[in-house]
Amino acid sequence: MKIILIALYDVNSFGIRILHNTLSKAGHDVESVFFNKMKTNQYHSTTDIDVLLDFLKQRAPDLIGISLRSSFFQLATHITRQIKENLKATVIWGGTHPTISPEESIQIADMVCIGEGEEAILEVADSLRMGNQPRKIANVLINYNKEIIRNPVRSPIDIDKVAFPDWSNEDKYFIYDNQLLVDCNSELNIYKDKYYPIMASRGCPYSCTYCCNNVYKDIYSKSNIRKRSINNIMEELVLAKKTYPHLERIVFSDDMMVTNEQWVKDFSVEFKRIQLPFNCQFIPVYVKEPIIRALRNAGMSTVTMGIQSGSERVRKEVFKRNYNNNLIIKCAKLFKKYKLNVNYDLILDNPFETHRETKMTLDLLLEIPPPYHLRMYSLIYFPHTELTQAALDKGIIGPDDVEDVKQKALKEWRVNLDSETKSKEMIFLNNLISMTAIGFVPRWYISFLSNNTIIKKNPVILVYINRMFITMGRIKKGIYYVFIKRDFKMIIKYFNGK
Repeated sequence: MKIILIALYDVNSFGIRILHNTLSKAGHDVESVFFNKMKTNQYHSTTDIDVLLDFLKQRAPDLIGISLRSSFFQLATHITRQIKENLKATVIWGGTHPTISPEESIQIADMVCIGEGEEAILEVADSLRMGNQPRKIANVLINYNKEIIRNPVRSPIDIDKVAFPDWSNEDKYFIYDNQLLVDCNSELNIYKDKYYPIMASRGCPYSCTYCCNNVYKDIYSKSNIRKRSINNIMEELVLAKKTYPHLERIVFSDDMMVTNEQWVKDFSVEFKRIQLPFNCQFIPVYVKEPIIRALRNAGMSTVTMGIQSGSERVRKEVFKRNYNNNLIIKCAKLFKKYKLNVNYDLILDNPFETHRETKMTLDLLLEIPPPYHLRMYSLIYFPHTELTQAALDKGIIGPDDVEDVKQKALKEWRVNLDSETKSKEMIFLNNLISMTAIGFVPRWYISFLSNNTIIKKNPVILVYINRMFITMGRIKKGIYYVFIKRDFKMIIKYFNGK
């Protein structure tokens, strides 16, 4: 039974790497292909698609699994139709988009997996291997002779029993820049085998209106956050250190790893034996000093926290993230106290937010102690979320603006600071917000620029000032990595804007 798994724009795909290991352990012949990497505002070429199709024709698999987000629905549709024209393989889709839009997806794919796929894909593969047509498999919609078979969603699985993701190069291929590469890890990160991604949990107790978790609550009857046991996490990390002896950092990629103070204390005691720094993500309501202290002592060096907007009204009424600015500032001061590297997430280009409210984001950032890094995302309307439905109902967007059609993430995943499609006011504010993360730019200077009427009317001036500061910052970092760290590869990273 020959199986090929494809990840679209996700070289770190936990889903594909876990399924690869799961199927391999069950005796299936499986290979994985990582089609392009998610790089800021960059699109694939038609040659990349041709390279993928040529590879599939050579391998002639029986089953092809494609993992996709809504931004890649059009790409997945094109690839699937090409597969059906040129191969006899069964195509199953999984991932975020098929889970939130299964009825749309089953019109293209032969099968669609809703939710977790570890048990479902094994049952599909085993059935096909025995020469049977899968029909009754929980979590799977099946298009059989134009009859749609809708099976129920199974209960959430015990994630301690899930196979570890397979990060090796064995049976992995990478398509990038019109080439088929066999050394995936060289493209995964500027550091080869130095960062180890891991998830300690699944799910999120929140239901932010712009997020896919907002739709998942309709699939599962209750908030569904599950933690792996600490022993299970440590088993994976010990194996990772043994497999990759040059590891420098652990990256926890959970939506929200930290929700329980006692779990943090127990985890911190155990993690100390790994003796590596680690990153993790926070929501402000879970940032408490005993938690930060324990994790810092265990090795936490970098945190990411979502601010999204400096307007409390927008966070509460539009995004359903109910916490005030005083709490955000308190969290920031705590991060500063424990000397943590900090990333803050923002959502901009938001039509539900007035320019005055966007200015509140700037004002809030000027109160937050530097240094910090900003991840400035442009608002994307994912299918079936509460925010997207509200935008449709109010006539703010049309059906073609929903992400499975628009594919905005391929063009503006991160905010474009000089886009001609935006108002002068938005360009002005976005560049000022960006400038707050440039550590050597004084706060008083940013405040001065924000009140300059000439620059406000001609924001292109501010765009050039900001570009100059960004370049200066990259030169400064380049000097640091050459003369202090002696890491020449990092120069490429910063000057390529990766």
